[in-house]
Amino acid sequence: MILILASAAVATWFEVSPPAPTPQTPVSITFTTAPMGDCGPTQSEVSIAGTNVHVRLYIAVRTPACVPTVVPRTIRVDIGTLPIGLYDLSADYNEIQWRGSFLVRSATTALAVTSTAGQLPVSIPNGANSVTIGGVPANLLKDPESGRTFALAPPHEPGLYNVSATDANGNALAVANPIDYFDPAAPPDLTVFERVLFPVLDSFAGANGSVWDSVATIENLGGDYVEAFNTIGTVPALRPPLSSFQFSGRGHPHGALLYIPRQTAMAFSLRVRDVASDDPGFEIVPVRESQFFRSPLTLANIPIGADYRTRLRIYGIDPLPDPEVSVASRVWSTTLKLQRGASIDQPAYAEVDLATIPQLRGMDSITLQIGGSGRIWAFASAVHTPTQRTIIIGPQ
Repeated sequence: MILILASAAVATWFEVSPPAPTPQTPVSITFTTAPMGDCGPTQSEVSIAGTNVHVRLYIAVRTPACVPTVVPRTIRVDIGTLPIGLYDLSADYNEIQWRGSFLVRSATTALAVTSTAGQLPVSIPNGANSVTIGGVPANLLKDPESGRTFALAPPHEPGLYNVSATDANGNALAVANPIDYFDPAAPPDLTVFERVLFPVLDSFAGANGSVWDSVATIENLGGDYVEAFNTIGTVPALRPPLSSFQFSGRGHPHGALLYIPRQTAMAFSLRVRDVASDDPGFEIVPVRESQFFRSPLTLANIPIGADYRTRLRIYGIDPLPDPEVSVASRVWSTTLKLQRGASIDQPAYAEVDLATIPQLRGMDSITLQIGGSGRIWAFASAVHTPTQRTIIIGPQ
């Protein structure tokens, strides 16, 4: 999980590792600040009281002097294993504070996730006659096709709530996992939600009379209902089991981020085509956040020249203020600042028209690297002007 905050002194964020911890996976948290002249903390002290985790960060006595540069400061702290639960996190370093929460979930059962408004159909044991969620009765419904029984989650405040079920004789039935309720007006908890990037979701006119359109598909491959944190375009937040939904992209020329619950069986596709021609178009596979690169990424054998309109597109998902990316070939290099999106569904973004770089001709390779601890993804598109055929070069 990554959460960005702003204190009176400096912007801060933290990242939980692994991104969806369980009681069997020790938790580590990386605390980061925006660029600052202070050399940052070197030591930590962790205290845990129930579901409250506090970390005191400080500089150890006799710490060697650091290089006096203004850069982000980062420290990784090992928390250890924790029981299932929703934890409140606080951390302090001098006048800088971090505040947020993270979830530890079951390693063996899927977690149901819904907004505070509820109404998510939640899988419950067949034979259930009465169900309560967080002590509140839930209405039951039965799927006539599968014969499965679901409980409609009632509204609740944000938090983790247990599910209780009984049969017609009042006998308790085993329900393995609680339900996590999220506040749609608050930042998403990234130990609960995973980001999926749709690199282009728009319709626009191109060169030589071309008209480009993007069509995306989202499939729920599992047997449970899935509720996303946000919507993009006409995508409904709630996806029924074993369902597929297709929509045309509009209004997101620099891509869009969909937040889906982690560890759900979802599949995605994205096709872009020139509707003014008979060409079937090309696929740009949507990108899960785990597929973003911390280390350098390379786009190999990009066609660049008079016959091609070649463009490089770069995306970032971490909350770095004005993150910088170095872009280099064998004969050319530059540094770009990614422009942060105005909302959570917009990635940080930059692009380069490679056809305007005189040093780049023929087949060339481009290597990209982001400063600090951020993550990026990129692709190049090369449109062959005489035929309008498009080549997509993905990262390695």
